Amino acid sequence: GWEMNQKISIHHVNLRVFDYFKARKFYVEGIGCRCYGERQHKDGFMMSMLEVPDGGKIELVGGGTTPLPDDFEQRTGSYVHLALQVENVEAALEKLLEAGGVQQGEVKEKELPFPMRIAVVKGTAGELVELIKVM
Repeated sequence: GWEMNQKISIHHVNLRVFDYFKARKFYVEGIGCRCYGERQHKDGFMMSMLEVPDGGKIELVGGGTTPLPDDFEQRTGSYVHLALQVENVEAALEKLLEAGGVQQGEVKEKELPFPMRIAVVKGTAGELVELIKVM
């Protein structure tokens, strides 16, 4: 089989949004991301990198034309979300709700693929953010 002889990790994920400033507030105030490299793209929309407090980055890009529809998972046949590992699901959930998020369902405990406590929040662009505490 094919073998990779180097370390590989995820550098960032890209999130395109229709309201850049509302989304930036959601991630900076709700999660505690550090915003850097903020600039205006040559096509006029804003963009930046958001550093997640304990590792990882989100490339936040404005210029989207509309929020994701509520049924986007059913329409596309996929479930796209950003999963963040947190120390306290309820505390993280509260911060995201204060920053403009909308809770999706109840906080749950699941056993698969491993024991975890989980909450889901819809972000300001309709994206789904999972908050996970591994038990």
